[in-house]
Order: sequence, then C-alpha cells, then structure tokens
Amino acid sequence: MTIKSLRASIILIAIVALGGCSNLPTVDQYFTFNVVRSADFSITNAIVPGSAASITASGRIDTVKEYQQNGTSAYLLRTAKVTRIQLVSSDPTFNLSNLTYATLLIGADTIADSLYQNDAGEFMLTATVRDVTAHVRDTSYAATLNFSLRSAISTPVTVRAYLTFVNTALPQ
Repeated sequence: MTIKSLRASIILIAIVALGGCSNLPTVDQYFTFNVVRSADFSITNAIVPGSAASITASGRIDTVKEYQQNGTSAYLLRTAKVTRIQLVSSDPTFNLSNLTYATLLIGADTIADSLYQNDAGEFMLTATVRDVTAHVRDTSYAATLNFSLRSAISTPVTVRAYLTFVNTALPQ
C-alpha cells in the first residue's frame, strides 16, 4: 500500500466516522391539517340598531374526529390558527349587509376584525391568523361575535360562523 492510498484511506475513514456524529438538533415531525368548525350566534330582535352588541357562543370540538383521525391528540397540538371565517344567516330574509361591522373572538383573542362580501357573494371576516391553541385543546371553546346592526330586525335570526382552523401538531 502506498502512502497516497494510505492517506486517502485514513481521510475516507475519518469522513465516514465524523459524518455520523452530528450536534445538530433533531427535526420535529410536525404536520399540518385543516378543520372546519362552526359557532352559532342568536341575534334577537331586541338589539337596538347602531348600538354595539356582543353575543357569545360555544364552539364544539370533536377530539376523536378532528385530532385522532388526523393521527394526533389535543396535547400534541402546537398551533391552531383560524385562516378563514364565513358568516351565514339562518334566515334568507336577513341580509348580512345589515351588520355595520363585525369582529370575532375566541377567548380574549380577536381572530377576525372586518366584515366584507367576496366576489362569490359570501360574507367573510378578515382573519387575523392569531394562534388560539390554548383555547382549542378542550372539547369546546368560547367564541364572541361583536357587531352593530344598521336597521332593526323583525324576528330573531341565527348567524353561523364557519371557521377554518389550520392546525400544526406532532404525530401520536
């Protein structure tokens, strides 16, 4: 064996030996999945137009369907952000343009802060994309709709908010 081949063999062995030793941290195996949830807000006809109103509803979480079927658990949830909010009226005679403004909160966190109608005619709230993980680890969460009416309504109406959550979690 020549000195050149001996030297090349030593360098190759050193590269292989040192290549297996790394002080880099391991990469967490996070994955992302979407869940659409809803919350129903009952607007009474006693609300005075032009005045600020606030209604709190309970949003439900089916942990088996939403977390376990996605291969994770509530305690492994790392982020939960609402990226899309659509408002739908239960009464076709109630036009959501009767809302002067609307904001939506989960817990104390504002998750949507302005109302608009998109090109498809859907009434949407602009999502703040705030992380609300602490509020959605259980089987329910409190959602609050703050709004004002332009004009009086003759009968009570239910406004349903469809919320698209983008969740990041570790696998079980």
